[in-house]
Amino acid sequence: SELFEENRRLKEFELKSKSASLYPKDYESKKHFPFKLKKANVIKNSFLNQRNYVIIDKGTSKGIKPEMAVISDKGIVGIVKSVSENYSSIVSILNQDLKINIRLKNSNAVGTLSWKGINPLDFQIDDIVQNTKIQVGDTIITGGMSSYFPFGIPVGKIIDFENNSESGYYLINAKLFENPSLIYYVYILENSDLEEIKRLQKNTIEWIEIILSF
Repeated sequence: SELFEENRRLKEFELKSKSASLYPKDYESKKHFPFKLKKANVIKNSFLNQRNYVIIDKGTSKGIKPEMAVISDKGIVGIVKSVSENYSSIVSILNQDLKINIRLKNSNAVGTLSWKGINPLDFQIDDIVQNTKIQVGDTIITGGMSSYFPFGIPVGKIIDFENNSESGYYLINAKLFENPSLIYYVYILENSDLEEIKRLQKNTIEWIEIILSF
């Protein structure tokens, strides 16, 4: 519909403006933003186990490919796994194997978000060291360190946390802003730079392995 298309354009503009905030003001106009959004409807959204999935009504005929990220109006849905001509399956964020790179908005600390496996809103954050200043209510956003999601998508907030003296990291409980099991339409993020980034990563890893073999 025209309303959905207008929402798509506004969402794309919003993501681009948030991404620019990672960089100095002088460079905002030159910031390369490789993401384009495609819209789709959810036709199945499983919530039966610890490894859930979503099926949408867009596939290869609309340019959808594996490893594209999928978001909603108020958060993250998952990452495209398999694609047919007219449909795609998505590894849901409600899958305990999926780890999402995030930042805490107030402290800028980087961590990993993952589902606890029970309530669709309840998540945990790992890998944030205890000398980081955090507080209950801090907003969680996408971290910008992934090739899948751009920087700055609001995901949820910190509910509570405690120190883990053995590991040196916080134990952080988080709650999403939107219930992923109740989403009816989504945006697929196409990163035009993804293949270039993957080739660069592969070449770098191969180079490191050669150096370490001497």
